[in-house]
Amino acid sequence: MLDRIDSRLLPDLLDVLFAKQSPWTLIATSHEPEVINRCKRHGKIVNGVFVENTAAILDSQL
Repeated sequence: MLDRIDSRLLPDLLDVLFAKQSPWTLIATSHEPEVINRCKRHGKIVNGVFVENTAAILDSQL
């Protein structure tokens, strides 16, 4: 869903969603580097299983 947000609004929305004082855990799916780079943990689903793999995800965005 974050990939469909107007690019002019995205930075402010991300500031709210990723604020340290937020009382929630955020799980986001995105192809947008601006969203991915805000996340502390990264992963992907492989054969129906979630696999945490920060380096591989970030490298694929370059």
